[in-house]
Amino acid sequence: MRLEARELIKRYQAGERDFRGALLYRADLSQAQLRAVNLSDADLSEANLSGADLRGANLRRANLREADLRQTHLGAACLTGANLNKANLQRASLPEANLRTSSLLAANLAEADLTRADLGEANLSGADLSGANLLAARLDGAILQRANLALANLRDAQLCRAYLGEADLLGADLQGANLRGADARRANLRGADLRGTTLLRAQLAEAILPDGSIYAGSWGTPETLVLTGAARTNGRERTGPALPGRGT
Repeated sequence: MRLEARELIKRYQAGERDFRGALLYRADLSQAQLRAVNLSDADLSEANLSGADLRGANLRRANLREADLRQTHLGAACLTGANLNKANLQRASLPEANLRTSSLLAANLAEADLTRADLGEANLSGADLSGANLLAARLDGAILQRANLALANLRDAQLCRAYLGEADLLGADLQGANLRGADARRANLRGADLRGTTLLRAQLAEAILPDGSIYAGSWGTPETLVLTGAARTNGRERTGPALPGRGT
């Protein structure tokens, strides 16, 4: 059903909450108060939701492609299976939001708050997560190919089996993060904090390590991945230092 933004807001204010499947393409819902609204399967592509309050909303499988979600409040919202490709979520608030299996190709999540959010198996290829807060977030099995995670807070984040090929983690905080079985080949970890990070069975071939060297080592010990091979930097080979991990 096609809905005008004003009609939706009027009906919401009258107590209605179920707008599943609504057609709201390019609707202007900026600053709207829509807590706990049901917009599952709705078409919100290119809609303006900047500054809106959507805490606890049901946006399962919603189409939010290229939507404006800057500084939108989405705490505890359900966005499983949603299409957020090229959406702008800069400085959006998404603590404990469920984005599992969602698609966020080339989305802008710079400085977004994703504390304890569930992004398991989400596709974040090419997404901008620079400066984002991903404290204790779940990213198991997520695809982060060429994603920008520079200066992101990933403390205690779960990145088991995540794909981080060519991702930029410059200066990221990965203390206590779990990258067991993750694929971080050719990722940039220069200046990243890996204290207490689990890297068991992680793939780091050709990755730039915190000290600027390029990883060319072997698989690690049962508790931590150690650079026992040679690290190549600026065309020269040298013995690599131990890479911090659990038990070091």
